[in-house]
Amino acid sequence: MYYAIYCLDSENGAAARQQSREAHMAYLKDEPVKFLTAGPLMDKAGGGMVGSLFIIEADSYDEAKAFSDNDPFTQAGVFESIAIHPYEKRI
Repeated sequence: MYYAIYCLDSENGAAARQQSREAHMAYLKDEPVKFLTAGPLMDKAGGGMVGSLFIIEADSYDEAKAFSDNDPFTQAGVFESIAIHPYEKRI
C-alpha cells in the first residue's frame, strides 16, 4: 500500500533542516522504504522550503510511521506537523 507523508516545517525548521540534512540524505540513501516520490514542499514563490512530501510503499501504517519517526529531520525537530495517510495511485 502507498502512504503520503505530508510534513510542514516548524518555526526553526530551516536551521534544523540545514544542520540535519547530511544525516537525512544518508537515511534516505539506505532506502528504509520504497519511494514513489519524495521532495521538499516550497513556499508560494518557489524560493524556500516549507516542508517535505514523501509518497512511499509500505506494508502497513506502522511501517510508514516508523519510517517518518526515524527520519533525522523528524528527530531534529524540522517538522511542526506530520500527517500520514494511505494513498491510492490512480494515474
